Amino acid sequence: MFCFSEKKKMVKANLAQAWGFDLIVAMVIFLTGIVFFYMFALNYPGGEEEKFQELQHDGELIADSLLSEGSPVDWDASNVIRIGLLSGDKINESKVGNFSALDYATAKSLFRVRNNFFVYFGDETDNGIGLDSGGSENLVKLTRAVVYNNKVTTMNLHIWN
Repeated sequence: MFCFSEKKKMVKANLAQAWGFDLIVAMVIFLTGIVFFYMFALNYPGGEEEKFQELQHDGELIADSLLSEGSPVDWDASNVIRIGLLSGDKINESKVGNFSALDYATAKSLFRVRNNFFVYFGDETDNGIGLDSGGSENLVKLTRAVVYNNKVTTMNLHIWN
């Protein structure tokens, strides 16, 4: 027969073992929750939406600037403040030539954008202005109808990061 103090010791030992097991199960559940939280936080799709919004905004800034007369109205590489390609609601070929002659970094800073761009008219990507957008992951394409070389065509703008 057990004495009362031995029974008490056995009950305490069993309770300690049960409490230890509960602690282990609780830690496993807690650590699993932390792992899932970090996996979700790292793969949160909201970051992609923010990138798209930034690209869209920068694209609109560039397109709006290009479809203006620029500043000054008769700008060239030495005095340009704002790049614009229009003269009398038509694309001015000399302004396109001036834009093409500008250094890419200078043009990018004049547009005040962080993302890369590539501009071309119609389907002629060979005569495009800017960096080639081939192989980029985050790409937004904006298209505007313009009059260029006395015919209606499209001005295409690719912008990416």
